[in-house]
Amino acid sequence: MLRIEKLFLQGFKSFNDPTEIIFDEEGITAVVGPNGCGKSNVADAISWVIGEQRAKALRGGKMEDVIFQGSRNRPASGMAEVALTMVVRETFEIRGETGHQESEALRLAQASLEEASAAIEASTTQIDKEAQPQLQTAEASVNPEEQTEPAETSGNQGSGGGSHG
Repeated sequence: MLRIEKLFLQGFKSFNDPTEIIFDEEGITAVVGPNGCGKSNVADAISWVIGEQRAKALRGGKMEDVIFQGSRNRPASGMAEVALTMVVRETFEIRGETGHQESEALRLAQASLEEASAAIEASTTQIDKEAQPQLQTAEASVNPEEQTEPAETSGNQGSGGGSHG
């Protein structure tokens, strides 16, 4: 089962400053605060980060409305960032009497967890493989004096197979 661990917001609606909301093991029941403090914006941020693209669903007229628009004392943000950190919780609680339906549900949940873990690991490996050439290129452009010429191997010398003379 996935559990929300933390939510990071910056430049999203009323959250101009970097803000991190930590969700403990017990979870969350409600977001409380005075009118206008951004309670609904927390829910909007979660919807946005998981893929909501309709401005009306995020209580706006157009998508630019999710970006902090500025105030009397603060300039507009120019960008919005929301990061949602979720963790896989490997323990399952089945409520009710133990029986066939609950054990089947547990088996299916465990199989889904294993599939999700494998997919995450595979995509992370693929991302690492794809990012490696860009990282090497970026490092080379930042530190050109530290570049070294590739070492030649004995197989590359005297190409053509015959003697030169």
